[in-house]
Amino acid sequence: MRGLLGENFRIEIIWQRTGAKGLATTRRPTNHDALLAHGKTDVATWNDSAVFTPYDENALDDKASSKYRHRDSDGRLYRLDNLINPNHDRPNLTYEFMGVTKVWRWTRERMEQAAAYGLIYQSKPGMVPQLKRYLDAQRGARSATDAAQKLGRRWVGIDITYLSIDLIDKRLRHSFGEAVAETYEIVGIPRDIGGARALFKRNQFEFERWAVSMVDGQPNEKQVGDRGIDGVIRYPLDGKGNTGRILVSVKGGGQINPSMVRDLVGTVQSQKADMGVLITMDSKTPGMVEAANHSGSFRAVAQGRDYPVVQIITVDPDQLTLGV
Repeated sequence: MRGLLGENFRIEIIWQRTGAKGLATTRRPTNHDALLAHGKTDVATWNDSAVFTPYDENALDDKASSKYRHRDSDGRLYRLDNLINPNHDRPNLTYEFMGVTKVWRWTRERMEQAAAYGLIYQSKPGMVPQLKRYLDAQRGARSATDAAQKLGRRWVGIDITYLSIDLIDKRLRHSFGEAVAETYEIVGIPRDIGGARALFKRNQFEFERWAVSMVDGQPNEKQVGDRGIDGVIRYPLDGKGNTGRILVSVKGGGQINPSMVRDLVGTVQSQKADMGVLITMDSKTPGMVEAANHSGSFRAVAQGRDYPVVQIITVDPDQLTLGV
């Protein structure tokens, strides 16, 4: 950072996480982020009111929207989490709390402290209490770049994964309109087929996330148990806010064949999705085209058109687009 910003460091801010796990057994828990504040001059103004901004519910991804369904008296969104310990043989954590005796995850002292802070929910006496986990939609580089753009500052946003970079880009375009994308450059993503191959060789998962994002899809956060699906595209079904799902499967390796198309057709049917997109690094084979042509069709009412149930797209950073 010093090489990038010079001798402009002003202060280190420790931002404590309220939802951090506090019962780590092999090390101390990670419960804070370190923010390095830099200023152009010694007389720069600190805008305290710009540090905390309300989150925009319209900018939440589908996963967050589905999980955080409850709202408290202050309008904050939260979800309910289990407080029961999965290990039933814990005498030191077995006690009565709010009229219920269970083997709890936390000590009595911590449970009582959480209750005093209003973090425990009990629907009625005798029911098992649950933990309120509040939505934090303002963490990471997304909120920092959003605030910097809003204040008219010159900024550099840095993150370790393409998924995070894509979320920053989407948040900025949502907050300030599509034209804002012309005011900054995203560095480090593939610009040609050579760059795409280099990314795949360096990190297969990041390549998959990049490819999904190029068709305006939402990449998977985890790559375990994905059943061959690397992301989802949501598109408007009608003018009533209903959306459809298109499953995205990415194959960056050199050996591609028609069975990949047939597998995707089966997954689309079993997952009750509308369509599927198969993204490949190399050119599709005639057998794959034939399999896609026999995958059936889907009627997109809002667009008034029929589309193949499965479409095949070859990686080309300038041409990765979808018909819907």
